[in-house]
Amino acid sequence: MPGRTRTTKSLAGRIQGAYYKKVFPIPRWRTLLSRGFLLVGLVWIAWYALARNSTIYSSGPLTKAHSTLGRDCGSCHNQGQGIAKTVTDPKCLSCHDGPVHSVRQVSTPACSSCHLEHRGTQTLLDSSNEACVNCHSNLQVTSGTPTVAVAIKSFTDGHPEFSSATAKDPGQIKFNHKVHLKKQLRGLTGNVEMACTDCHKTIAPEISDVAFSPRPARAYMVKVNYEAQCAKCHPLEFDKRIAAVVPHKKLDAVHEFLVAQFSSYIAAHPEELLARPDAERIPREKMERVAKDAKEWVAFRVEDSERLLETKTCVECHTLNPTGSLPTVAPANITTRWLRKGSFNHSAHVGSQCTVCHQKALVSEKASDVLIPGISTCQQCHNASWGHKGLDAGATCLECHQYHDWNKEKDVRRTIAGL
Repeated sequence: MPGRTRTTKSLAGRIQGAYYKKVFPIPRWRTLLSRGFLLVGLVWIAWYALARNSTIYSSGPLTKAHSTLGRDCGSCHNQGQGIAKTVTDPKCLSCHDGPVHSVRQVSTPACSSCHLEHRGTQTLLDSSNEACVNCHSNLQVTSGTPTVAVAIKSFTDGHPEFSSATAKDPGQIKFNHKVHLKKQLRGLTGNVEMACTDCHKTIAPEISDVAFSPRPARAYMVKVNYEAQCAKCHPLEFDKRIAAVVPHKKLDAVHEFLVAQFSSYIAAHPEELLARPDAERIPREKMERVAKDAKEWVAFRVEDSERLLETKTCVECHTLNPTGSLPTVAPANITTRWLRKGSFNHSAHVGSQCTVCHQKALVSEKASDVLIPGISTCQQCHNASWGHKGLDAGATCLECHQYHDWNKEKDVRRTIAGL
């Protein structure tokens, strides 16, 4: 049987010469669908253009504060051409004052370098340490010399010690933390064990948690108040005949209170004029006094009560300066915020016991002791190395510092239409 002979001519005869003109189903539908989707896209873009709605060009959702501007991109994006328009500082400043960081700063970064939009709906501030370190690693000023550290690279590299470490407590209240934190402390109704939160509150009792957001309301401790924190254990009793206690007010108001209380008492108990005076709680050199009438009885009792308050009760906490008939009380001057150059939020640290940071409170016997922790205490959690372990407590500059000097904030007349 002779073998088959294959030639190029015989092979070419098997191919249809006009095959490329024939339309096959799959390529045809692919072409139709591509053109159809392109047409739908153009119609969709034209529809938004006619409606003056630019949201289709957005690279992400706006923050809640700017959500009302979501349909009008041009209210902020005003420089450039087409969809590549950028936001300029004058546009930001048309609604926000954004006060200067420092009047002596060498350069001013653009608003958008720190306030990044289209990154989510929660916050507008997203700045790394580099934004601050660019200036503060080698700080220069337009005039004079810097009043802060000039070479800070991070919280753990170059950051100076807190100013509170060398500060002097201006408070005039006498207090012993060690005594109040000891075990089985004797109280009016038995032994008690006190905690720091019994006296130090991050929110005033009259402020509702519902009416105010937790962060600003619980940032700093409320000043210790006698009526709220001290009165339960330290009532201002003055005479066993009268159940009422002295109001925690100025001494002239206390004097009027005592006069009113004893006057009411002797009017209801005239037999007290004939009663033998009891032994006084505060010994005195004068001989035993017998009042000849109700007015003198009131004067004697007021004098005895004021001596008791001034020499035993009030001086437990206050410094009394003798002036005239009544002494003057040194002002309390209790400091609410110690870290004046940085912010702090106690509510963010509720997971830690107070004495973890305020260790000196356990041994402090004088109110003049400054119990604010030093920078090394904060650096135990707030340091860059934590981030490598997936445990980042936050060590950026903006955790504690504000860029804008809000003391210089001015009111701004909003210029964006519709607001």
